[in-house]
Amino acid sequence: MAKRDGLLAALGTFETSPTPSAKQRFQIALASFNDAADRCSASVDAILGQLTSAATTAASIDATLNGPAVQIYPDLGAARTDLSRLRVRIAAAQQSGGGVTSRIAQIAGASTAITGYVSGGLTNAQQAVTNTQDRGSASVVASQNALEAARLALQRTSAPPKAYDIAAAYASLLVAQSTLDGATLRAPAAGTVLSIGAELGENVSAAFVVLDAATLQLRGTVGEADVARLGVGQPATVRVEALGGSILRGTVTAIDSGATQASIPLYGVAVTIADPSPALRTGMSGGADIVVASRDNVILVPSGTVRIQGTRTFVQVVNDGQLADRDVKLGAANDSLTEITSGLSEGETVAYPRTR
Repeated sequence: MAKRDGLLAALGTFETSPTPSAKQRFQIALASFNDAADRCSASVDAILGQLTSAATTAASIDATLNGPAVQIYPDLGAARTDLSRLRVRIAAAQQSGGGVTSRIAQIAGASTAITGYVSGGLTNAQQAVTNTQDRGSASVVASQNALEAARLALQRTSAPPKAYDIAAAYASLLVAQSTLDGATLRAPAAGTVLSIGAELGENVSAAFVVLDAATLQLRGTVGEADVARLGVGQPATVRVEALGGSILRGTVTAIDSGATQASIPLYGVAVTIADPSPALRTGMSGGADIVVASRDNVILVPSGTVRIQGTRTFVQVVNDGQLADRDVKLGAANDSLTEITSGLSEGETVAYPRTR
């Protein structure tokens, strides 16, 4: 303000005095005004540069706080809100600083017109004086206010770290730890590595095939007459020829709901092996016996000794070297043995039918 008032006073003296000393005082005042305007502009540019740096830092912190690795922490919500408010204040300070720069440019343009007046352009210079008087006062006051606001904003950004600064740093640490953890591939279950589909140094997400021994299965088929008697959870014994016919325990874990498309309907059955031998390998062949029913303390006869004629079911009992028919009732049966629920006693001898 003092530099502007000195310039206007020198101009008034110049208008009323034709002496060279008045012109010199005006030129000195003009030079002083221009110097002050240059210093003011440089100060505003410096503050704007610091505000730009602060805005970049705030944007980087905002990106971290709102990134996918940090969004899961609800206790950082307050920090995100404070950071958003700070970014708004920085943007407002930048806008005010831009207004200061614009006003300084306007005043500088007016002083150029005054110089033209001193050089001989009386009409243009008088108009410039009027414009300078109208705009100068309000522009300089507004510029000073904006400059002060920019300085206050800079002080806030230069203050000690706030809670959201610490939260942002912690969020960056979590992202770095997550990246480090991702450098190690872990199998979902213990097992044996069957194949590796990558070379050293390659970026991979899942390059290993691991055999989970706890889920080794024997898959086979049964006919439609037997599938109705099967159910998930039934015990089974598994024989693998490559292991010398050793017996392994298992359980029925899956039964296909539809038959294969063949002339004889077959249904797929999966038996999970409970105690696989270390020598057992994928691709080996074997068979399984599934227990569909069990009885304790029952009388069994070879299934080939049971005869059925019409509605009559009987066996031939050997008594004193003679054969006699004996009606019986049947229970559970398989391909080799049949349960007799009544009609026979333990220890009696039955005969296979004679070929006639």
